Amino acid sequence: LNNRAIQGLYPAGSTFKLVTAIAGSRAGVISPRGRYEDVGYFDVPGDCGTGCRFNNAGKAVMGPMDLSTAISRSSDAYFYSTGYKIWALPGESQWAIQDTARQFGFGSDTGVQLPFEKSGRVPDDEVKRALFESRPDVYLTEDNVVTWVPGDNINLAIGQGFLTMTPLQLTNAYATWANGGTRFAPNIVDRVETREDAEPQIVTDFGPRITDVLDFSDIPRDVINEGLAGVTRVRRTAYGVARGTASGAFETWDNAAYPISGKTGTAQAEGINKALARPKEDTALFVAYGPTNDPRYAVTVILEEAGFGGDSAAPVVRNIFDALRRLEQNWAEPEDLPLDTPEPVTATCPEIPRTLLRGGAEVFVPEGCPYGTPLPVIGAPTEDTPAVPPAGSGG
Repeated sequence: LNNRAIQGLYPAGSTFKLVTAIAGSRAGVISPRGRYEDVGYFDVPGDCGTGCRFNNAGKAVMGPMDLSTAISRSSDAYFYSTGYKIWALPGESQWAIQDTARQFGFGSDTGVQLPFEKSGRVPDDEVKRALFESRPDVYLTEDNVVTWVPGDNINLAIGQGFLTMTPLQLTNAYATWANGGTRFAPNIVDRVETREDAEPQIVTDFGPRITDVLDFSDIPRDVINEGLAGVTRVRRTAYGVARGTASGAFETWDNAAYPISGKTGTAQAEGINKALARPKEDTALFVAYGPTNDPRYAVTVILEEAGFGGDSAAPVVRNIFDALRRLEQNWAEPEDLPLDTPEPVTATCPEIPRTLLRGGAEVFVPEGCPYGTPLPVIGAPTEDTPAVPPAGSGG
């Protein structure tokens, strides 16, 4: 079995734009309130050969915007431009996106107490070279080169290309952002208690386990938060009305009482759907935390071959938050919860004759027999009806 939460490897898609926004702000290539004109695409400057133009989804033209609106409306062109500008920086500065991703835990285990967790991949020139050398028949085509080129950073800026991550890594990254920068190793169990005494005694306490503390003092946190909050709503900005990519899913949600912030993602999937004999559809993602002003939950939904994140994954996340909110409103203390004591079994559940067990005779389940009880057999042998001989006995 594959535990997709810790073993499923997916492109992050536009959910990764949080990382790019932080990296671009630190690198000085983003002016948070600066005007950017989204014309539906980004062209790589100069003579870049083939593949110079990177289009928005559906070649949509989004018009003027700032960083906040680019996040809410998920402008690919804005982040294509950011990815290119970072690539063009001198020296180690060109790896700002990769460095920021690793700070959030991408490319390494989360530390969750489960076996076989996968680390995912944060790509750079060394990772690309290793991939190409391992499968030259796949990667070394006439359009690809081993060096880290502008297109690699441009794709990475929107969570595509060679980047892979697990759903738990994505959830933990957004939880880190929501709580102000403390990255925890997730716990499956909070603590173990004994009930032998009148008062519970803690046997083992597992948390919290802090793995890193990130400093956000050098970035426009308020602008980025504004953009993430705008994903689930329709709001008026300096450049007009901004309709968030998940606003449809949250149209009737009470964002004033219980605000939700998050980011949609739509990631291209490689390969063929063998069952349908066609190329795979996009992967839909939505990661969110809430309530925005007092975050208690972080939720990620990834749906394979489900299309746009705002259309497919966001409604599922909304339903999860709806359940969490209802649970909070009706929370009962453990000592107040009724104990479910099973009624004693009174039904007669005779054993299956051994001869019929060997013969594989059909059985039925009498009402009241608990799971796992030996059951009687249809046509059990009597003095007048001999046992069914085992299959293949020649009898």
